[in-house]
Amino acid sequence: MFMCLKKNVFRSTCLLLFLIIETHAGATIYYSRGAPGNWNANASWSTVTYGNATNTGTYPGASDTALIGNGYTIMVTSSFSVTSITVGQGTSGILQYSNASTYTVTVTGDITINSGGKFWYNNNSSKTHTLNLGGNFTNNGTVSFYFDANDRVNITFNSSRNSIVSGSGTWTLNSVTLNKSTLTTYTLDVQSNAFETAIVSLSTTQGTYIHNNSGTYSVNSASASNYTISSSVIFKVPQGTVTFSPNTATLNLQGSLYVNGGNVYVGTTAGTGGILYNQSGSVPYLEISSGTLTVYGAMTNNAGGDAFNFMMSGGNMLVHCGSTGTNQDLFFMNDKSSSIFTMTGGTIIIQNHNLSGGPNVDFGLCGTNGTVTITGGTVQFGNSSTTNGTTFDFLPLAGVTQPNIKISGAASSGNKLMTTASSSTDFKFLSLYISAGTTFDIQSISGSAGNSKKMTLTDTYDGTNAFYNDGTFVPQTGTVIFGGSSAQQISGSTTTSFYDLTVNTSASVVLNKPVIVTDYLSMQSGKLISTTTNSITSSSTANADLGTSSSYVDGPMYQDVAQSTARTINFPIGSGAAWRPLVFTPTHSSVSSATYKAEVINSSAASLSYTLPASLSRVSSVRYWNLTRSGASNFSTATLKIYYGTDDGVTDYTSLRVAQAISPNWVDKGGTGSANGSGSITSGAFTTFSNIFTLGNSTGGANPLPITLLNFSAEKKDKSVLLTWSTVSEENNDYFSIERSADGEHFFEIARTHGSGNSSSLHLYSVVDNHPMIGINFYRLRQTDVDGRFTFFEPVKITYENQQDFFLSPNPWHEDYLDVHIKLAAHTLLKINICDSNGTLVYKKEILVEDKCDHVRLNDLNIPAKGLFILYADDGSNLYRSKLIGLKKQFD
Repeated sequence: MFMCLKKNVFRSTCLLLFLIIETHAGATIYYSRGAPGNWNANASWSTVTYGNATNTGTYPGASDTALIGNGYTIMVTSSFSVTSITVGQGTSGILQYSNASTYTVTVTGDITINSGGKFWYNNNSSKTHTLNLGGNFTNNGTVSFYFDANDRVNITFNSSRNSIVSGSGTWTLNSVTLNKSTLTTYTLDVQSNAFETAIVSLSTTQGTYIHNNSGTYSVNSASASNYTISSSVIFKVPQGTVTFSPNTATLNLQGSLYVNGGNVYVGTTAGTGGILYNQSGSVPYLEISSGTLTVYGAMTNNAGGDAFNFMMSGGNMLVHCGSTGTNQDLFFMNDKSSSIFTMTGGTIIIQNHNLSGGPNVDFGLCGTNGTVTITGGTVQFGNSSTTNGTTFDFLPLAGVTQPNIKISGAASSGNKLMTTASSSTDFKFLSLYISAGTTFDIQSISGSAGNSKKMTLTDTYDGTNAFYNDGTFVPQTGTVIFGGSSAQQISGSTTTSFYDLTVNTSASVVLNKPVIVTDYLSMQSGKLISTTTNSITSSSTANADLGTSSSYVDGPMYQDVAQSTARTINFPIGSGAAWRPLVFTPTHSSVSSATYKAEVINSSAASLSYTLPASLSRVSSVRYWNLTRSGASNFSTATLKIYYGTDDGVTDYTSLRVAQAISPNWVDKGGTGSANGSGSITSGAFTTFSNIFTLGNSTGGANPLPITLLNFSAEKKDKSVLLTWSTVSEENNDYFSIERSADGEHFFEIARTHGSGNSSSLHLYSVVDNHPMIGINFYRLRQTDVDGRFTFFEPVKITYENQQDFFLSPNPWHEDYLDVHIKLAAHTLLKINICDSNGTLVYKKEILVEDKCDHVRLNDLNIPAKGLFILYADDGSNLYRSKLIGLKKQFD
């Protein structure tokens, strides 16, 4: 048999013993002529223009472009390949499959159907044709590829290039297949919703499908089979709505599904199936960055042997919201080495518990063998549609931190969250939120195993709150640990009882609601900040450690006592930067309950105006301890151990005493300090209770218990500020310094005056600042001992205003110059200083103004280009200041 091959069409006329292959020297544009005309007839085409008889080629082939003009019909009467096809010029034109046989049309480039144009098959001849398309399909006319079930055209998008489906035309389709080259590299970007809704059967075998339109697409809406996203396919939904397996239960996820702006629904509303991931080649992948994924059933893998990757940075995922439900694990990731769970934002909502109850898990991550990375996001158990009284469970993991956890439901729902059956594993959350009417119970969902689990909260769900309780928290005998590096708060409308509470954070925990500890309070790192209203109470069965210099209760702490025998109570308290715990040992005459509140007060005890006894020469001017009592009147006797630090001024510990204020006197309660500098002192027993205790110096002792400052104030005068202060006792006081600041952080000394050495009488001091800054001035008093040790006292603030205009331009500064607007008299020496945000001087200049002016220009600034600076201008009478924001990119 001898053959000639011309333009991929086999012909019957051949030369003996030769195979002749005729090719084009280059691509040709073919224009339709004749009506109608067959594709593979030379007479159907012109290479000059529409309807022209000139044809320097044959008919369109593999590298050619075919243009079918208005009023022309071209019949597909053979299989062929062409680069691109355009049908119509805006009013008509037809490309039609013939019913003589079955044909395959291959277009490696684009197909464009203009308005009025048609590309169709409209014969009842039981023929199934094929269209292979490598490029874009733009339809502003009519594409009709389905005459009946036996007469149709199937489309396959293939080749190594991206395809876009667009246009406002109408579509009638049968099957569409995505089968691009090179796995998922190349895309089918469907911008026409009419194209999708016309598809009878979509098959995705290789490539990336993008539902990139605002319409609704139910994939294979008439099919009774589960849909599969194969391992070589990515399905993306950046907008609009897509439903998978609407008539069946399950979406088989072997490839990747991206929800990045649109809405995706999976399965029937009964929710008996869901997303079933299984590994057939690459690891299945699900990503949600925005939009909503609704899985009526579960997201799981029944086989239990396949890895899975999940990424969520935003949006929402609703799981198990179907009317019937499933008994599978709900949101569950197999704990395989290739499994990856990453969450930085968004919310996963599990609406209903799995039907099997405890044996299966509502939420479980791959936290032992897989990789879990979580910096944000929330997993919410229950919503307003959840059946009241539902109990959810989650898989606790010791080695990873799980997302923010929230238990929710309708008002007074009674919903509950517990750990999985018989689990005793400790776990970590970013935060915990308990909604009104719901409960979080540390116990397992079945059995009492793991009642003493540890729950660690490492962050916050809103930048503030780590634990928010509007419902009920059941701690069992477990421990709640506040950890991590972010400042955390305990809030909500409910007073929470913890069994064991541990503070172990590099920041602090602030109480916005009272809490109760029923067993043990452990202060390991970070402060627990309380107030009288939002306090911490250690119940009568509980105790606490003493804390550390970096971890204590900053504010009041309460302790209940309900026993008649001696009870030793640790108060790990402090104030500001000072850790100053107490150990209080009371004995009661009955078991009736009494409550003690302990708090460190960083104010002078000497200024409380109690009278010193002969045995004490002074009491502390630094702080005192306020220990109050309420409840039963059954106090018998007690001792008190006070811890002190370097700023308490203990230099003669053998002369240190505990002083108790029993109005109107100070009473010497004895004791001896343990060391100079830092240490402790235990009082003798006392039988009269009063609430104020402090450190005292025995008569003849050398403890300075530093300067007793009565007051420090600033008063604005006409062109100056008067600073005054007074003391009632001084020990080894060399001098006082007055320091001034523009921002309350960076202070500079402006004046100094001698102290009174050693004195126990009243002394009055004053200093005048003749050059206050225009605007806010902060003044701080510093006292320095003869040995060089010094103490700062709280600063005061005053605003000094002047009617004279003073400002900078441009500000923000981004030019080569800076104008300082200030009214100056002739022969004025103006001093300019600029400091950076750390208070470091970065520019200094003196300018002699010879004539009266209202501004001076600085052209020689060599300060860093960007940042916040303070400019000071001193004209000899007033000191002006202004913030300067530097935005200049660089200097010449």
